[in-house]
Amino acid sequence: MRKFKLHLPYVLLLSFGTAIAATTGYESVCDQLHGKGHEVDSTVYTFHCGLSFLDWGSGHRLHPQQTATAGECARVCTTDDTCTGVVWVPSANQCFINPSHNLQTIYASGTVAMTKGAPEQPPDGPTPIETCEKERQDLQEEYNALEIAHQVLIEAKETCDATLSTCNGQVTQCDGDLNTCNAKATTCDGDLKTCNDKKDPRRWGRPTTSTCHSAGQNSSIRKKGQWKIACGGWSQYVGNGNANNFITTHQVTDIDECMKICDETSGCINALTANFIPGKNRCQLYKRGTKNPNDKFCHGGRCGYVKHHNFDMASKANDHMW
Repeated sequence: MRKFKLHLPYVLLLSFGTAIAATTGYESVCDQLHGKGHEVDSTVYTFHCGLSFLDWGSGHRLHPQQTATAGECARVCTTDDTCTGVVWVPSANQCFINPSHNLQTIYASGTVAMTKGAPEQPPDGPTPIETCEKERQDLQEEYNALEIAHQVLIEAKETCDATLSTCNGQVTQCDGDLNTCNAKATTCDGDLKTCNDKKDPRRWGRPTTSTCHSAGQNSSIRKKGQWKIACGGWSQYVGNGNANNFITTHQVTDIDECMKICDETSGCINALTANFIPGKNRCQLYKRGTKNPNDKFCHGGRCGYVKHHNFDMASKANDHMW
């Protein structure tokens, strides 16, 4: 039975010219029976206090019957086959019969509406409103949890952004350091090559006509380790009474091989090669001899390669040549 709250507290009673007032009979009935079923002469009625009917139908009874109690009003309905419900007004002891099957109610202070039959039993379990409220609460809790998770993600993103910015700065710094290191490594490689070129005769490259091409290069001297390579001033070396200094002659492929043979030959101090004829390089080995400062090396395309076991790198170029 649906209830409508209208600001018509006198909608029923004023229609019948009655006044509304609280009575002891109303209070005693409603304290015990409101919303409950009660049997009156084998007919069960449900009592609704403070309510009246919204629809009385086309055949409603305009003239109430006088009844002193709610039970008497219920008996009036029981004896009337058209009655579906009655309204008892205890302040006037009046009973209004409603033949309409539309039992929607409105608020009417001080009245008691009675309908045939026991009150409807609520279904087992929560009502739709309770179910809806439970769902609303669950959704609110889920929303609150998502709000917290969202805030955590925002803070985590801010931390990640800060970390990423720091890492990007470090990457930039590392790239700069790497470029610096690569430049230093290139410089070191060049320095190492220069150092090795000064240390290892095999890195000088074999003399060619462009490095030792005329008898006039008597001042061109290169020195490395135990070997000093001189171009110019050699032609008179063997002819100045130093024939006894000659050891032997070998065919070699390059000056490195000639120097190696001299290193491995007992007493060999000086080596002479004519290395400008491909495939016909001659390596002549000599003992220690004398030197005329006016003699020149590389005469006729020959170059002298002079070995000195105690050569001082800081000494003058002409010191200790043989």
